[in-house]
Amino acid sequence: MYTLCVAEKPSVAEEIAHILNADKKNTAEGYYEGNGYLVTWCVGHLVGLAEPEAYSENFRMWSMDVIPLIPAKWKLTIIENTKHQFYNVKKLLNREDVELVIDCGDYGPQGHYIQWLVRVMSGCKKPVKKLCAKSITDNELRRAFTELEDINKFNYIIVGQFTKAKADWIIGMCLSRYFSVKYRENLNKGEVLSVGRVQSATWNFVVERYYEIKNFVPKPYYQLQITTENGVKAIYYDGNNNKIDDEYKAKEIEVNLRKQNKACVENVIIEHKMLNRPQLYDITSIQRDGSRLYDYSPEEVLQALQNLYEKKLMTYPRTDSRYLNTDVAEEMQQRIQDISLIKQYSVVAETLLKKGLNLDKRIVDNKKIEDHHALIVTENIKNVNFLELTTKEKNILNLVISRMLLAFDTVMKYDETRVYLNVAGHVFQTSGITVVDEGWKKTEKKLFHKQEKQNDNLPKMDIGEEIPVTEINRLCKKTQPPQPYTYDTLLAAMKNAGDKIEIGDEMVPMGIGTGATRAGIIGELYKKGFLENFTKDKRSYINPTRKALFASTVFPKSLLSPEMTARWQYKINQIEQKELSADVFIEEVKHFVAEIINEAEKNTTSYNGLFSDNQEVVGKCRWCGEKIYQKGNIYKCENEKCGFFISAEKNAISLFHYKKPLSFNQIKKLLSDKGLTLECKSKVGNQYTANFKIKAKPKFDGEKKYPDIYMTFVPRKVKKDRV
Repeated sequence: MYTLCVAEKPSVAEEIAHILNADKKNTAEGYYEGNGYLVTWCVGHLVGLAEPEAYSENFRMWSMDVIPLIPAKWKLTIIENTKHQFYNVKKLLNREDVELVIDCGDYGPQGHYIQWLVRVMSGCKKPVKKLCAKSITDNELRRAFTELEDINKFNYIIVGQFTKAKADWIIGMCLSRYFSVKYRENLNKGEVLSVGRVQSATWNFVVERYYEIKNFVPKPYYQLQITTENGVKAIYYDGNNNKIDDEYKAKEIEVNLRKQNKACVENVIIEHKMLNRPQLYDITSIQRDGSRLYDYSPEEVLQALQNLYEKKLMTYPRTDSRYLNTDVAEEMQQRIQDISLIKQYSVVAETLLKKGLNLDKRIVDNKKIEDHHALIVTENIKNVNFLELTTKEKNILNLVISRMLLAFDTVMKYDETRVYLNVAGHVFQTSGITVVDEGWKKTEKKLFHKQEKQNDNLPKMDIGEEIPVTEINRLCKKTQPPQPYTYDTLLAAMKNAGDKIEIGDEMVPMGIGTGATRAGIIGELYKKGFLENFTKDKRSYINPTRKALFASTVFPKSLLSPEMTARWQYKINQIEQKELSADVFIEEVKHFVAEIINEAEKNTTSYNGLFSDNQEVVGKCRWCGEKIYQKGNIYKCENEKCGFFISAEKNAISLFHYKKPLSFNQIKKLLSDKGLTLECKSKVGNQYTANFKIKAKPKFDGEKKYPDIYMTFVPRKVKKDRV
């Protein structure tokens, strides 16, 4: 008799087969065999909710007559491009000589759900246990196989995930069809105004910021600064702030100041303060740092982490926790010793070991871990070969190691001194700090090679002391608009969206999406044509596309509310905690969809396309020299006789080289004489840099003509266009 292990993916199945000595591989039927075990694998989702046409042929057509679409009984379907592996798994699940199934999928809500779908679709009725591994190192897998958990423990988590999938299906299928049909005249043929429970709220963050910046009117304000004989610079302070909105008032104060050439020390306040070290990484915080420090997208950071996980160097990447449990904390002394064997970290790690690891409540808290603990390296780090890692993998690994060394260090201690000076009856404020103990900040300088900052200590000043004033300046400044979103700040907006709720003794934001899903959500918004990148001061920022701007105009505001989305996520969590009925929640979703449609029906405004009359010109036509405008994902010449057009998605560059749609700014560069330079990837995964240009004459396929794009390879030292 056999025990069947079903892993999340082939690479994990291989590791499990290795430690179980199931070393005979049946490639054709997708499994390993040996030592009383069969080991097979999923490839992501093998089963999903059926499409509308599975319920009725009438639902195949996008028509108002069949909206809303709400199934009375839900159907599952086998996903077409992975159906071969599904049938392999199904056959193994139903073998008569298999007496026990071990779910070796991800130890998280989606992991439980993916495997449950496969078992349900396969008709599996056999007993199931759950493998709960924190990493895929040999030691951790062996430990996990000795502590298998009953699958029934996760039943309500699976119910929550199934309910979330049904809610997303109802919203997506009903409202995407409704708005796409209602505004068909404003869209390209086949283009969809897709609606998503989380996606719509996410791209609307970017739209709102876009309008904040566009409509921002700078306002002047003034500051008064004095410089004293002992080199102190102080700013006028009225008790609330240091800005003066009225220019006349600022000039009046300046005149009074020039009548007095001495400042009297009115008060000196010294406070003893501490700056705590940063916490360990969860998936969102490392994606934010990956964006801020390396300009990586969230998906690029997640992929690098996944690669490191599969190379047994990293614990499970899709974690929402920044804490360790007590059992794992006991291993950290040895883990830092392992890190000390790596030359670039040896001095810092050895110093930390001598001081002792600071494993307080900021680091270790069993109550703040649901599925997986914070990101840390595994015991295999001592054998790491950096030559086998890509640049991205090395950078992300460096972040995780550095964060461990900082998090386990001591706090920084300093004294903050605030001095209030009185000049002609007006108060000026200045401040400085004196470092008492650098703590983790000293370690940070060594790890990231930060230069020492100039000492900002204040000279000693006593209350009542008079100090000559040597300089008075009136500074004229302007308020600044908010910055466009980056990957870093958009992830933060998603995590902190919605009202705060009480969890234990803390008030925490509900957030939209989860740490495991936010990267994919943002990536999907690029693919669906709602977001694009642009470069400013050598930094990538996120802009809404014209499609997003149009959708924000026609969608009811409640559909774009992050608070609503966050509250729904909270209710899904309640279902998983047995605190809310799944049926009650689905009824709420149905009612919401009906309300959105009723509200949208009241909008009888006619829109003449996606653009306003003063639409931005993308560039000049490479064929005739006339203007190129954008409509959705299509860029088209205004001269109808010319016939030039190019799709942002279905073009030779995106399909065969860049592997993703071109943004508005990239199309702009492609239409220029210099062309577009991109970092691309071959079929076998090799990276190369290439420049693409459109020839002045079209390419013909029968009577149809297309842009003729030619490519030249570019040496690596040439900088690629930022996206």
